[in-house]
Amino acid sequence: MRSTAVLLALALSLSACKDGLVEPERFGSIEGTVFNVETFESVNRATVATSPATSSVQIGDDGTFTIDEVLVGTYTISASRDGFDPNTVTVQVREGQTTRADIPLRVEEPDDDGSSDVIFGAEVLRFTNEPFTSDSSFVTVEYRALNNGETAIGTYEVYFRIDTDRGSFYQEVNGTDLGPGQRDLGMFRRQLLGGTAQVVVVEGTDATEAASDGSGLLPPTAR
Repeated sequence: MRSTAVLLALALSLSACKDGLVEPERFGSIEGTVFNVETFESVNRATVATSPATSSVQIGDDGTFTIDEVLVGTYTISASRDGFDPNTVTVQVREGQTTRADIPLRVEEPDDDGSSDVIFGAEVLRFTNEPFTSDSSFVTVEYRALNNGETAIGTYEVYFRIDTDRGSFYQEVNGTDLGPGQRDLGMFRRQLLGGTAQVVVVEGTDATEAASDGSGLLPPTAR
């Protein structure tokens, strides 16, 4: 009986030691540039933030930014500046590596006549690299499309850029029938030919207003 009690106490002690083990924190870094998507010039004095929040973001006068000592994981980085539409990119930070995250901004279009225009946007929620197959690799991307205006959208297109360790890949998705204030959640799977996705960014969007005569939705606009 005594030996059984001793063994039980030893087992509980080993279990407690195991539960008390703390995995060492692993860090990487992020660097990038905020730039004008039409002219490719740097956008100075932009505001850059991350979600989840990081300890500090160092922003240069030339549109560049760096984020050091970032815990490994997936982060959404947003950039904004007066006169531009805000934009976000989603990145995966790996241990001991610097992830590149360039953020394109589009010049905000003025509304001169006061009419209600189509206001459409999209953002990447998360992406997951799938295990390699025998000859290729895939990434699954989840995104959200948003109608931020007061006009119903008939059709829309979202253009994604996927940066990998083997170059960039592109994907276009289409959707229809998005009322004012509505959001669409979507997902796509992209073959990467052996690459591993590091950054996914919305490079552009296009949307058309829904037909107002009740005859149905407008046909898609060519890219």
